[in-house]
This record gives sequence, structure tokens and C-alpha cells, in this order.
Amino acid sequence: MAQEIVKYFDSKGIDFVMVSASQSGIERAKSDNYKVYNIDYHTDDDLEKFGIGSEVKTIFCLSNDFNRNLFFTLSARNLDKSLYIVSLVSNKEERDKMLLAGANKTIDPYAIGANQFFTLMKKPKLFLVLTDILYREKDIDLDQVTIGKNSKYIDIPFYHAKLEENYNIAIIGLYDAKREKFKYNIKKILRKVKEGDTIVVMGKKKDIAKFKKDLS
Repeated sequence: MAQEIVKYFDSKGIDFVMVSASQSGIERAKSDNYKVYNIDYHTDDDLEKFGIGSEVKTIFCLSNDFNRNLFFTLSARNLDKSLYIVSLVSNKEERDKMLLAGANKTIDPYAIGANQFFTLMKKPKLFLVLTDILYREKDIDLDQVTIGKNSKYIDIPFYHAKLEENYNIAIIGLYDAKREKFKYNIKKILRKVKEGDTIVVMGKKKDIAKFKKDLS
């Protein structure tokens, strides 16, 4: 995740400072020709040396070690109450702890769909940035497909449509525009497919393209 975000910032000309407390992290960054600094998260002096508490406005805590991200978030928040902090998590429990520690936003790569997807739909620029970071240079995509009036699945119950099996995709859920609600498991939805339904899917780009063609 850290490498993808750094590559994205670099490609867009966004200024950033990369720091790591682990030797393996430093070596990975150097192998990609990025300048990286060693940091001791446990000392305020080290954090302040890199601008936290003064000129730095946003930080990303992206270690694979949750405790490191948590401690860094706590320390940074203690130094600057207005700092915008984005932290990596891997489940709801970690997310709740990180938000309590002072993070403004969390990123869970395993659950970037669902509610986050529709929150981001209302902020399309932010959605494009995050999907670019998460899926760039990969053959996996996250997309929304709106059911068209000529779709062959109109009036077929969702649990009979077998969309995942037929198209080799993973369906994150269904957005009911009329009710403005998101439903996670379409296999448990008893009603029929209707024009205007929006389905959130993840899968290979070619499979999603075929899915779009048949449903639009």
C-alpha cells in the first residue's frame, strides 16, 4: 500500500517525505529509487524534525504493523490537533481503535467497497485517487454497473441470476437509488432486478466489461 501511494504521489508531482522505522521498509523504498529517512516514532523530537506539529498538514500511516500505525497516530495527534491523519487498518476492530487514537480516516484495502464506495461516489475526485492507488497497474478493478432497461436480467430474482458465477466477478453489493440504501449480500435479496439498480463489482477488467455490456 505504501509503495502504491508513493508511486501515485510521484506520478502527480505531489511533494512528500517518506519515513520508516523498519530496515526492510527503508530497503524497499531505496530499491525503488525513493529517498527515505529512518524515524523513531517514540520520540517527539524525531517527529518534529520531519515537520509534524509545524508545516506538515497530512500524514499517511501505512506500516503493515498495526501497532506502529497506532502509536504513530497517537504521537502525531498529540503534537498537532489539526493534522489530517490517514491510517491503514485491516478490520473493523482496528478501525475503531485507530479513530479513537486520532485518525481522521482509515483505509482498509480488504473492504474498500461497500459503504466506503458510496461515500466516495459523492466525492468522485477522491474516489478516483483511491481506486488508482489501490488498483493501478493491476488487472483488478472496482466499478459500478447500473442496470439498463434492456438488460436480460430485468425481473429475474437476484438470487436466481447467478451473476457472480456467470461472469467470474465478486459482487460487493447493491445500491437501491430509490431508497438510498446499500445492501451487502445480494444473494439474500428476495426482490427482482430492476432498471436503475446499481451493482458494485470487483474483478478482472475484461470480466467487468462483459458484465457491463450484458446488464446496461
